[in-house]
Amino acid sequence: MPQMMNDLEKIGNEGWELVLLKEDIDDEGNVTAIFKRKKADTISL
Repeated sequence: MPQMMNDLEKIGNEGWELVLLKEDIDDEGNVTAIFKRKKADTISL
């Protein structure tokens, strides 16, 4: 659990927002997390 929290914090610091953490755990102990990030401004060339 501490490693997962560190990973989530790192992703958050990169500008991603956690929107859903599924409660289902697969046979390997993995969970599904859904993130979103604000679309970056684009520059026309």
